[in-house]
Amino acid sequence: MKAPRDSQRQKIYDSEPSHKRGKRFRNIHEIQEFVDFIIASVWYSKYKIPVMGWRYNSFGMDVCVDNIEVRDGRGRRRATGFRTEYKKGVIKLPRQFRNMLIILHEIAHVIQTQLPYHGPQFARIYLDLAQAFAEKKVAGNLENAFKRNRVKYD
Repeated sequence: MKAPRDSQRQKIYDSEPSHKRGKRFRNIHEIQEFVDFIIASVWYSKYKIPVMGWRYNSFGMDVCVDNIEVRDGRGRRRATGFRTEYKKGVIKLPRQFRNMLIILHEIAHVIQTQLPYHGPQFARIYLDLAQAFAEKKVAGNLENAFKRNRVKYD
Protein backbone atom coordinates (compact mmCIF):
# COMPACT_ATOMS: atom_id res chain seq x y z
CA MET A 1 0.00 0.00 0.00
CA LYS A 2 1.30 3.44 -0.92
CA ALA A 3 2.00 5.86 1.95
CA PRO A 4 -0.14 9.02 2.07
CA ARG A 5 1.34 12.17 0.55
CA ASP A 6 3.47 14.14 3.03
CA SER A 7 1.93 17.49 2.11
CA GLN A 8 3.03 19.34 5.29
CA ARG A 9 6.72 18.50 5.14
CA GLN A 10 7.88 21.78 3.60
CA LYS A 11 5.53 23.79 5.82
CA ILE A 12 7.10 22.17 8.90
CA TYR A 13 10.65 22.80 7.63
CA ASP A 14 9.75 26.42 6.83
CA SER A 15 8.56 26.79 10.44
CA GLU A 16 12.05 25.98 11.77
CA PRO A 17 14.18 29.01 10.81
CA SER A 18 17.84 28.36 11.55
CA HIS A 19 18.27 31.41 13.79
CA LYS A 20 15.37 30.49 16.13
CA ARG A 21 16.02 26.82 16.90
CA GLY A 22 16.90 27.20 20.58
CA LYS A 23 19.80 25.85 22.58
CA ARG A 24 22.70 24.36 20.66
CA PHE A 25 24.22 21.14 22.05
CA ARG A 26 27.99 20.58 21.91
CA ASN A 27 28.12 16.80 21.60
CA ILE A 28 26.16 13.56 21.40
CA HIS A 29 26.59 12.88 25.13
CA GLU A 30 24.80 16.16 26.00
CA ILE A 31 21.99 15.33 23.58
CA GLN A 32 21.61 11.80 25.00
CA GLU A 33 21.31 13.27 28.50
CA PHE A 34 18.61 15.67 27.28
CA VAL A 35 16.68 12.88 25.50
CA ASP A 36 16.95 10.65 28.60
CA PHE A 37 15.69 13.58 30.72
CA ILE A 38 12.61 13.86 28.48
CA ILE A 39 11.91 10.12 28.59
CA ALA A 40 12.30 10.05 32.40
CA SER A 41 10.05 13.09 32.91
CA VAL A 42 6.61 12.99 34.47
CA TRP A 43 5.31 14.84 31.39
CA TYR A 44 6.46 12.03 29.08
CA SER A 45 5.06 9.27 31.30
CA LYS A 46 1.64 10.95 31.34
CA TYR A 47 1.59 12.13 27.70
CA LYS A 48 -1.14 10.67 25.51
CA ILE A 49 -0.46 10.46 21.78
CA PRO A 50 -3.10 12.28 19.76
CA VAL A 51 -5.00 9.96 17.43
CA MET A 52 -6.05 11.95 14.38
CA GLY A 53 -8.67 10.94 11.90
CA TRP A 54 -11.46 12.20 9.71
CA ARG A 55 -13.79 14.08 12.08
CA TYR A 56 -12.14 12.36 15.01
CA ASN A 57 -9.41 13.58 17.34
CA SER A 58 -8.68 12.04 20.70
CA PHE A 59 -5.89 11.86 23.22
CA GLY A 60 -5.81 8.36 24.60
CA MET A 61 -2.83 6.35 23.42
CA ASP A 62 0.19 5.95 25.73
CA VAL A 63 3.66 6.66 24.37
CA CYS A 64 5.20 3.26 23.73
CA VAL A 65 8.86 4.24 23.30
CA ASP A 66 10.99 3.98 26.42
CA ASN A 67 14.51 4.16 24.96
CA ILE A 68 15.89 6.51 22.30
CA GLU A 69 19.53 6.16 21.30
CA VAL A 70 21.26 9.27 19.95
CA ARG A 71 23.89 8.72 17.23
CA ASP A 72 26.19 11.25 15.60
CA GLY A 73 24.85 11.01 12.05
CA ARG A 74 28.21 10.99 10.28
CA GLY A 75 27.81 10.81 6.53
CA ARG A 76 24.21 12.05 6.66
CA ARG A 77 22.97 15.31 5.17
CA ARG A 78 19.87 15.47 7.35
CA ALA A 79 18.80 14.56 10.85
CA THR A 80 16.56 11.53 11.19
CA GLY A 81 14.51 9.80 13.88
CA PHE A 82 12.79 6.41 13.70
CA ARG A 83 11.77 3.33 15.65
CA THR A 84 14.08 0.35 15.42
CA GLU A 85 12.26 -2.31 17.38
CA TYR A 86 9.68 -2.69 20.12
CA LYS A 87 9.81 0.36 22.45
CA LYS A 88 13.14 1.58 21.02
CA GLY A 89 14.10 4.42 18.73
CA VAL A 90 17.16 6.05 17.17
CA ILE A 91 17.97 9.66 16.37
CA LYS A 92 20.89 10.46 14.04
CA LEU A 93 22.13 14.03 14.17
CA PRO A 94 24.82 15.50 11.93
CA ARG A 95 26.71 18.35 13.63
CA GLN A 96 24.72 21.21 12.04
CA PHE A 97 21.41 19.83 13.39
CA ARG A 98 22.31 19.56 17.08
CA ASN A 99 19.86 22.12 18.44
CA MET A 100 16.71 22.07 20.55
CA LEU A 101 13.99 22.18 17.88
CA ILE A 102 15.57 19.64 15.56
CA ILE A 103 16.08 17.21 18.46
CA LEU A 104 12.43 17.60 19.48
CA HIS A 105 11.42 17.22 15.80
CA GLU A 106 13.23 13.87 15.63
CA ILE A 107 11.82 12.68 18.97
CA ALA A 108 8.35 13.40 17.57
CA HIS A 109 9.14 11.13 14.60
CA VAL A 110 10.11 8.33 16.99
CA ILE A 111 6.89 8.75 19.02
CA GLN A 112 4.39 9.18 16.17
CA THR A 113 2.19 6.27 15.13
CA GLN A 114 0.38 7.62 12.07
CA LEU A 115 1.36 8.58 8.53
CA PRO A 116 2.10 10.90 6.81
CA TYR A 117 5.45 11.55 8.45
CA HIS A 118 4.80 15.28 8.87
CA GLY A 119 1.02 15.04 9.24
CA PRO A 120 -1.25 16.51 11.93
CA GLN A 121 -0.33 13.89 14.55
CA PHE A 122 3.40 14.54 14.11
CA ALA A 123 2.88 18.33 14.22
CA ARG A 124 0.81 18.08 17.43
CA ILE A 125 3.43 15.88 19.16
CA TYR A 126 6.24 18.19 18.02
CA LEU A 127 4.46 21.30 19.29
CA ASP A 128 3.62 19.60 22.61
CA LEU A 129 7.27 18.60 23.07
CA ALA A 130 8.42 22.16 22.27
CA GLN A 131 5.94 23.65 24.74
CA ALA A 132 7.09 21.23 27.45
CA PHE A 133 10.88 21.23 26.93
CA ALA A 134 12.03 24.20 24.81
CA GLU A 135 12.43 27.79 25.97
CA LYS A 136 9.09 29.65 25.98
CA LYS A 137 10.20 32.00 23.22
CA VAL A 138 11.30 29.12 20.96
CA ALA A 139 8.03 27.21 21.53
CA GLY A 140 6.00 30.39 20.92
CA ASN A 141 7.92 31.10 17.70
CA LEU A 142 7.25 27.54 16.52
CA GLU A 143 3.52 27.77 17.24
CA ASN A 144 3.28 31.15 15.47
CA ALA A 145 5.20 29.78 12.49
CA PHE A 146 2.84 26.77 12.35
CA LYS A 147 -0.13 29.14 12.21
CA ARG A 148 1.53 31.41 9.65
CA ASN A 149 2.46 28.43 7.42
CA ARG A 150 -0.95 26.79 7.93
CA VAL A 151 0.43 23.61 9.48
CA LYS A 152 -2.43 21.36 10.59
CA TYR A 153 -1.96 20.11 14.14
CA ASP A 154 -5.43 19.90 15.70
